[in-house]
Amino acid sequence: MTQHDGENSKAVPGASPRLELIDPEEDLSITRLANAFEASARRWELIVYPLLVAFVVLAGYGFFLVYNLTRDVASLAHNVAALTGSIDRVARDMQAVTGEMRSISETTRTMSVQMGALDPMRANMNSIDQSTRAMAASADMMRYQMGALNHNVGRPISQMSSFMPW
Repeated sequence: MTQHDGENSKAVPGASPRLELIDPEEDLSITRLANAFEASARRWELIVYPLLVAFVVLAGYGFFLVYNLTRDVASLAHNVAALTGSIDRVARDMQAVTGEMRSISETTRTMSVQMGALDPMRANMNSIDQSTRAMAASADMMRYQMGALNHNVGRPISQMSSFMPW
């Protein structure tokens, strides 16, 4: 640094008396400081510029991811809307099926009531069944008696037919 005493300081012509010239030793230290600062700046440039490039690449990739995510979410929303429409159609169809099932239930109930009205007919059918069995038994008895008649009449007639000329 400069000293304020008159021995080491040099006055610059036309300048104020306070300005002093820089000492060559001080000039050398400033040069060293400037060189060290430049070297440090170069080292930071070697670090900062690749980091900036990496940041730009990562920011671009992040934008790409966000863009794809929004496109996928839009597609998902479209599919959910279509699914909701399908579920609504199924719900309407199920309501129609429920109405048809009620109709079938009412028809079955009506048939059950009408089947109760068929009880007298069932009694008549049982009577017809018994009469048919009695007729079958009578027909069987007639078959048996015809067989016995054939046996009883057939022998004497076969004896007589040996006497007949024809």
